[in-house]
Amino acid sequence: MEKLKPSRRFLFIVLTLLLSIGILFIAAEGLVRVLVPQKTFWPISNIYQTVSTPGVSYTLKPHFQGIAFGVDLITNHLGFRGPEWSVEKKTGTFRIALLGDSHAFGYGVPFKDTVGEKLAEILNTRGDGHYEVLNFAVSAYNSQQELAVLRAYALPYHPDLVVVIASNNDDDPTPLVDQDGWLYSGVLSTTPKSPIVDESIQKIQPVTASWLTKHSYLLWYLYLLKRKYQLAQESQPQRQLPHPSTTQDCWLGTVLAGTISDRLFKSVFLPLKTMIHEVKQAGIPIIMANFNAILDYRQLFTYLARTEQVPTLELLTLFPEACSWAELLEQFGLGWNDHLNAAAHQRWAIALADLIVKQGYLTAVK
Repeated sequence: MEKLKPSRRFLFIVLTLLLSIGILFIAAEGLVRVLVPQKTFWPISNIYQTVSTPGVSYTLKPHFQGIAFGVDLITNHLGFRGPEWSVEKKTGTFRIALLGDSHAFGYGVPFKDTVGEKLAEILNTRGDGHYEVLNFAVSAYNSQQELAVLRAYALPYHPDLVVVIASNNDDDPTPLVDQDGWLYSGVLSTTPKSPIVDESIQKIQPVTASWLTKHSYLLWYLYLLKRKYQLAQESQPQRQLPHPSTTQDCWLGTVLAGTISDRLFKSVFLPLKTMIHEVKQAGIPIIMANFNAILDYRQLFTYLARTEQVPTLELLTLFPEACSWAELLEQFGLGWNDHLNAAAHQRWAIALADLIVKQGYLTAVK
């Protein structure tokens, strides 16, 4: 058999290589189209559903698996973030129910890095049992919704501890969700309002992507993985300010308990007080964490700690290097949204774990 000339041999090798790459690309394209859920390719904001549960108004869409808030999001059958939960606890399990809004939910933070998951991870290195955190928090929940969620969803799962993270929107009117899953803030009015749109969508899915990337499921999937990784990396580290403020400029100081302000009495104080009483009646301890710089909120939590004998934690005081909201976002923000990053969630989790250990709750594992 006549040997191929060097030029033809080279051409044969190149064509064989290109053909092999093409076959592998087509095979990978097919696998991605079959195995990767369709929702993964299109980040969305309308991820909510209305519920008939009294006082709750809405949850996330159940069994959701896709991209939202710049990260992979998975919800269980109840419409809360995370995997499916078993109502029955295994022997030796200490279960924590986490209630709150977007801060407790972990807006823009990968699930494994959220305060709830980090808290469970830390406790599992300190205690003798198995510790788990069920995250019942959803963006924009107020105190009245959190009370309703406690009654309808959290207590039936028999928690050994309840942790509530409140923030400065806890006195807002209950948001609305339409039939398409869009969330609207405020109260109903005759003027149509725009829904709340996830700001990460422009970061995850910019218009600069090439035509081929947009039409190939494989390339689009790899592109999304890269963008999500970049957002996660950007939100991880603590960023240092070039000229840190002095302690004299800091925004938080000692707060003495005073009277409850009129604006917070019905919307925040009464729901939280009721929550404390109902949890205690069930023989369950409760911790109140406050993510707030507003004076009357801080006074409210100081009052609850004193009158209800409830352990409380001021989350903003855990960042002494930040002396204003702007500095806090500069050092611990996501970079694309006014929520805090994974480094902040880690700090919250450490402080909560320390408080749980200090209160002696870990001895309650059965």
